[in-house]
Amino acid sequence: MAAIGLFGMKIPQEYGGLGFSITNYARVLGMIGSYCSNTVTYLSAHQSIGVPQPLREFGTEEQKRKYLPRLARGEISALR
Repeated sequence: MAAIGLFGMKIPQEYGGLGFSITNYARVLGMIGSYCSNTVTYLSAHQSIGVPQPLREFGTEEQKRKYLPRLARGEISALR
């Protein structure tokens, strides 16, 4: 999943993510969820209630530059 960027679907491209719109993000989750609900739950939690979403909304620019690329690559997660 990390190799194809799934951990960074909602992270802007400027921080190493895919920068998907909410519509495209939902489409990908729908497709993955049709095969495995556990996987879609993990991916969704990583990007919503995990670190990336609060960091995008409330983090400083320095924090975003430091952590969002690592989160997008799947190197770190609040859920591991």
